[in-house]
Amino acid sequence: EDSLETFLMNALTKGKLRAIDPIMLPEDHANPTVIRPLIFVEEALIMREVQKFPILAIHCPVCDEQPDLVRPKMRALLEKISSDWPIAKSSLRGAIERSLYGKNDQESKS
Repeated sequence: EDSLETFLMNALTKGKLRAIDPIMLPEDHANPTVIRPLIFVEEALIMREVQKFPILAIHCPVCDEQPDLVRPKMRALLEKISSDWPIAKSSLRGAIERSLYGKNDQESKS
């Protein structure tokens, strides 16, 4: 749900409609290109599938040491919205795909 949380953080704290990009190209050749193939897959589905394999979870030390960061608040807000409107996460993902990344409804369904 990182992309949804980032979208909410940017919209609510900076007034920008931005999310995490599925592909992050380096500004220079010293850094690698980052590809996030599962960016629009629900975190719960990923976690269920990960349980089937011996994968080590690595937590972000910065996030763990700074509990008053905005992201945990956005995560809680997203969960509250989702409890009131069960399709909220899916709808937000679709809105991000269509408006920020130029996908149309047909591409989103395939």
